[in-house]
Amino acid sequence: LEALLRFARPIASGLVKEFFTDGLWEAVPASWREPLEALPLRSLAELLSGRGSVDVPPGSPAWPLSLLAFVAACHAERLPGQLETATPASAVANGRCAEEALLDKQLRRAVNPKKMHEIVRLGALADRLGRAAGCDEMVDVGSGQGYLSRALAFEHSWTTVGVEAVSSNVVAARKIDDAVRPKLRSQLEARQPLAPLRHVAAWIPPGMSPSELRAIIAPGEQCVLCDEAEGEEAATPPSSPPPPPPPPPPRL
Repeated sequence: LEALLRFARPIASGLVKEFFTDGLWEAVPASWREPLEALPLRSLAELLSGRGSVDVPPGSPAWPLSLLAFVAACHAERLPGQLETATPASAVANGRCAEEALLDKQLRRAVNPKKMHEIVRLGALADRLGRAAGCDEMVDVGSGQGYLSRALAFEHSWTTVGVEAVSSNVVAARKIDDAVRPKLRSQLEARQPLAPLRHVAAWIPPGMSPSELRAIIAPGEQCVLCDEAEGEEAATPPSSPPPPPPPPPPRL
C-alpha cells in the first residue's frame, strides 16, 4: 500500500485545476495516457467504480500490464464499503447526494454535495474514534466556517472547539451558528442535547506545544496567537523571538 501511494501521490494529491496549471496529466506514464484518453466518459466511470469489466471501444490502444496492475491494486486496497451508497437512491433529498438524508437541513445550508459527503463521513468517523478513545472534547483544526464543527456539536453532541486562522471565517461561522441554533434546538433536543460549540481565530505553528494549544482552546482564555477582531483577515502569528545577545569578547 505504501508503494502504491508513493507512486500515485503526485496525481492523488493534486487539485483539478493543477491538471491544467501544473501539467499533472504529464505525470501519468506516457504508455497509459493514450488508452485512457480513448475511453468514453461512461467507461471511465465504470473503471473508477470497479464494478465489472470496462467497455473498451474497438480499435483502442492496448492497455499496458502496468496500467492493468495499477487499476487492480487500487481496487484491492480501497477501504471496505468505500464505493457503496450510504442510503438507497429513493431516500436522497433533491437527488443531489445520499448524504443529504443523513444531515439535518439546517446543517447543510449552502453546502455542496462534496462538502456534505465530507461532513457526514468525517463526522461519523470522528464520533466513533472519539468514543473509542474516551475523549471529552473535539478540536477541529482548520475549521473554516464551522460546518464539520457544527455537525460534531449538534448532530453528535460533542463539546467542540473550531480553530481557524482566518478571522473572517470565524465571524461567518458564528453568524451561521446564531442562525441555525434556535431551529436545531426545537428539532433535535427532543432526542439529544446541543453540545457547546465555540470558534477561535488562531494561527497554530508546527512546533506549538500541547500546553500552548490548550491555552488557545480553553474557554475564556486569550493568547498572543488569537485575534478575534472582525476586521482582521487572519490571526496574527507570534513574533519571532529576539536574537540571542552576542557572546562576550574573549578574556586575554
